[in-house]
Amino acid sequence: MIGHVLNGRYQVIKRIGSGGMATVYQGLDLQELRFVSIKMLKEQFVHDEAFTRRFQREAEAVSRLSHPNIVQFYDIGQENGVPYIVMEYVEGESLKEKISRQAPLPVEEAVRIAMQICDALAYAHRQQIVHRDIKPHNVLITDDGQVKVTDFGIAQASSEATITHGTVLGSVHYCSPEQAKGAIVTGQSDLYSLGVVLYEMVTGELPFSGDTPVTVALKHLQEPYPPAYEKNRLVPRSLENVLARALAKDLRQRYQTAEQMRDDLALVLQPGGEVAPPPAFSEDEQATRLMPSLPKSYVGAPEERPSDEEGTGSAESSSRRRVKRRMTVFLSVLAVLVLLGGWGWHQLQAKWVVPEVVTPDVVGLPAEEAVRLLTEAGLNVERFEVENELVPAGHVVRQDPPGQLKVKSNRTVRIWVSTGPPSVVLPALEGSSRQEAAAELENLGLAYEIIEEYSQRVPKGYVIRHEPAARSTVIPGQTTVKLVVSAGPEMLTMINLRGLSLKEAEARLLEMELSLGRVYTQASTAAQGTVLRQFPYEPGDPVPVGASVDLWVSSGKVPEDEQFDGLQDELPESGGDNSLD
Repeated sequence: MIGHVLNGRYQVIKRIGSGGMATVYQGLDLQELRFVSIKMLKEQFVHDEAFTRRFQREAEAVSRLSHPNIVQFYDIGQENGVPYIVMEYVEGESLKEKISRQAPLPVEEAVRIAMQICDALAYAHRQQIVHRDIKPHNVLITDDGQVKVTDFGIAQASSEATITHGTVLGSVHYCSPEQAKGAIVTGQSDLYSLGVVLYEMVTGELPFSGDTPVTVALKHLQEPYPPAYEKNRLVPRSLENVLARALAKDLRQRYQTAEQMRDDLALVLQPGGEVAPPPAFSEDEQATRLMPSLPKSYVGAPEERPSDEEGTGSAESSSRRRVKRRMTVFLSVLAVLVLLGGWGWHQLQAKWVVPEVVTPDVVGLPAEEAVRLLTEAGLNVERFEVENELVPAGHVVRQDPPGQLKVKSNRTVRIWVSTGPPSVVLPALEGSSRQEAAAELENLGLAYEIIEEYSQRVPKGYVIRHEPAARSTVIPGQTTVKLVVSAGPEMLTMINLRGLSLKEAEARLLEMELSLGRVYTQASTAAQGTVLRQFPYEPGDPVPVGASVDLWVSSGKVPEDEQFDGLQDELPESGGDNSLD
């Protein structure tokens, strides 16, 4: 397939990925002169109606979508009966690769990625398209940080799959409760899946895991997710509330639209921004209730009443006196309680009411000074470390609650202290071409310097070594990597060996780090052993270090039957084997 041209237009360059039903290639659009992604259905599924229908559905779905955060659709076709889709080629990496390499992501970066996914979903949902398979693998991030949602292969699918076969529920770790139980799926399902992706970005873990897909699906249905803050103390309360709404199992509590979720994510980025937790819904108060049945002994039991003959007047007088006495006692006790309550409240105000203080603004200050100011203000301090390329190491990046805010004394203020710019681990670049090594360093944000060096071992244009060495931890913007690149073998200028004795010529070759090759004899009037000819390097030719040089030397006499006239340019054909070695 590599090198093949599809439909006379799309040249297949290389394979860049493979999924369950399709293989993705990088291609070149020969008409538009641009790189493209070519997604081809695997040959074993060409005659499977379910897979071809799903592939066709993806093409139909993406062809209706045109948005900066969705991979652009270009074309659809067939090659020898195998369908393919041509889409925008994205230079970058998948979100899954970024999570594997970097998680947990900084909260701000994760939130901005989630906001762009919200933008893509909001647009798709307005076109009546539900993605149904939002996961990090289907989110691409360009080199400049733009998010692109891809793989609409199961968009709008209705009832073709089960948990076991996984055609719609294949990504069970990211599926919504309604997908897990086979209920109607709406755009809210995509928002639940996005909640799982956001949770994974800020914690580096999935909210639910298990030994089998069914186990995971049941957890989506039944179990609450572990709060993200328990796994990453840098997760603010506002973001925790966003996760709570996105991952709500009750659709009434979940975000209704992607726009709502995006608005709350924007609040997370605002200083002091607050996001409301999911709304609470009470049970139906009009639900039918079962009343306990009365014992049979109560049914029809006569009510006992005093007879009129038992002295009605005397009984009423006695009853009034009892009520009066009880009222007097009650009022007396009430008065005492009021007095005690007033006194107690005064004491509580004096002893237990916590005074308010104003939080110092410590952002940008050295951590030690920030801790001192907060402690002197009567506040407790909880300290965290975070990478930041703008704030110097050891200085406060942000605080929660923010400065100049009235809070209760003894409240805990969380501060994030910069450890400096984010660091990266330098990969092994030895043996890579100069272009490959430079591209790798540029992707990591590292500056580099190329130094050429002769090498007999490493081909020209390939890296011999680099400094710092592989697996070193370096900081982009502060580190320049020295790439030592092979300039090929060192070239010397060949000297003239003619007229020298064989011994002298061999010594001169050794001085130049060259070696003596084969030695031939040639009839000549010159003194025996005198060098007559050298090959393949003539005087003045460039010659690599270590090369061998063949020599022709004089035999010291000319045969009677052969008149030698000058030096011969070629090896004599007569005289038997004239080689000396």
